[in-house]
Amino acid sequence: MKIAVLLKRVPDTGISLRVAPDGSDIVQEGVAYVTSPYEEYALEEAVRIKEKAPDTEIVAVSLGPDEAQEVLRNALAIGADRAILLKNPDYKWLDPLSVAAILSEALLAENPDLVLVGKQAVDDNAFAVPAYIAQALGMPIASFATGIELSGTEAIVTRETDWGTEKVKLSLPAVITCEKGLNEPRLPALRGIMAAKKKTIEIRDVSGSPVFGRPALSIPPQKQAGVKVQKEFPQDVDDLVAFLREKIL
Repeated sequence: MKIAVLLKRVPDTGISLRVAPDGSDIVQEGVAYVTSPYEEYALEEAVRIKEKAPDTEIVAVSLGPDEAQEVLRNALAIGADRAILLKNPDYKWLDPLSVAAILSEALLAENPDLVLVGKQAVDDNAFAVPAYIAQALGMPIASFATGIELSGTEAIVTRETDWGTEKVKLSLPAVITCEKGLNEPRLPALRGIMAAKKKTIEIRDVSGSPVFGRPALSIPPQKQAGVKVQKEFPQDVDDLVAFLREKIL
C-alpha cells in the first residue's frame, strides 16, 4: 500500500500575528512556522498503518516555499519514507482550486492507495482542497475522520457530524480528512531525526500558477464588551427585547 500524506506549513497558532502597515502580508519577524495541526493526525495515522503493515510506503507532500522542507523533514523523522516539496513562493496567494490542481497532478504521478490530509488548514480554514482533490482524482472522500479501519480494498471511516458520529465505507483509493481525536500525534524520536537527515527531499518547481490577486490583510477588530441584563425575570426579558429592537431592527 502507498499512502500520500499532505502537509501544509502554517504560522504557529500559539503566537499573535502582526500585519504589515500596507496590508500586503503578515510581519515575518518573530513568526514560527509549524505543520498545520490537523495534518499531524494524518501523518500519525499513516505511521500507525505502516506499523501494522510494514510494506506500506508513506510519501509526504507539501506545497510551499523552500522553508517547507522543515515540515517534510519532520515528517521523515516521524516515519515517512519519502518527501516531495512542490516549490511555489506564491503558495499563500493561490486559491483552493489552484492548490488542488497542483497537488492532484503530483498525486496522479504517485498513484497512492490512500490520501490522508487534515480536515482544514488552520491559516485559511477553507476546508475545500481535499474535496477538490478527490474530484480531480475520481476518488471517494470521507471528511472529519475520528477512526479509520482498513480491510483489503476498503476503508471504514468513523466521522464526526453535526448530530454525532457515523460510519461510512469507502472503496480504495480514497481521500480521508483527519479530525482531532483520530489519534495522538507523536514527536520525532532522536533516532528518527538522525535518519531523516540522510534522506533526500525531492523538490519540484511548480511556480508560475496564476494568482488571482492578493487580498489586503488586517487584524480583526477588537471584540466589544457585552451588555449584561441584571434584572430578574420577567423584567429582564422586557429589557432584552427592547435592546434587540433598538440595535437590530
